[in-house]
Amino acid sequence: MTDLSKIASTILSEGSHKSEDSPRLIRVLLNGTYIFSSTETKLTWEHPYFPQYYFPLSSLSHKDTLTNPENSKEGYTIYDVKVGSVTKPKAAVLLNKGPLEGFYRLDHKVLDALFEEDDSIDGHPADPYKRIDTRRSSRPVKVSVDGVVVAEASWSIHLFETMLPVRFYLPRTSAKWEFLKPSETKTFCPYKGEASYFDVEVNGERKKDLVWWYPNSRMESLAVEGMLCFYNEKVDITLDGKELVRAKTKFG
Repeated sequence: MTDLSKIASTILSEGSHKSEDSPRLIRVLLNGTYIFSSTETKLTWEHPYFPQYYFPLSSLSHKDTLTNPENSKEGYTIYDVKVGSVTKPKAAVLLNKGPLEGFYRLDHKVLDALFEEDDSIDGHPADPYKRIDTRRSSRPVKVSVDGVVVAEASWSIHLFETMLPVRFYLPRTSAKWEFLKPSETKTFCPYKGEASYFDVEVNGERKKDLVWWYPNSRMESLAVEGMLCFYNEKVDITLDGKELVRAKTKFG
């Protein structure tokens, strides 16, 4: 569940990083009903990493969808979202002042679906100023954890994503599977899809979620579907005989 009070408070006190009009038809579904529908949303960056949609007052399909208002002295109102027998507590916030006055932010995690035009969007919207590219490479890659080689490949797919280090996706047969242990972790990327993970166990120590893969990649990243990727930030990678410096990002 998203803390909409905290988000609204931060937006009102510090402002958003960026906000712009979106021409896309954006709809939100709950319990078989489109509760918001608009071609006049604001694509808003609450932090530098990715945006969220903010909906104008006019996009609310039924006024009785929002119930149990809680007004804040800081200038926002929190609502429950109710459709029929289904109620999602504190799932919408209305900003009552500032540049986004009259716009709602929803907790999409607890609602049924968010659509851009006719495509369902899982997680958060993609950032239109970021992109990914993939390139096949015959430069050999070796991955080590605490001095133990856990994967070695004669080729890989290099994935280039804005503001992130190059990621090396290796064929599954390159892994030394005695070191990889299934993880229950799932994450979502709007550019690549839902990721599954493996832990790595070496020298009697299990390291959580060092490896991820996409069972069903999105169109932009079909080249890496089913392949394994290790966190550059947490393992030692040798590319074409040269050991790479570990990347430093928010992931490690």
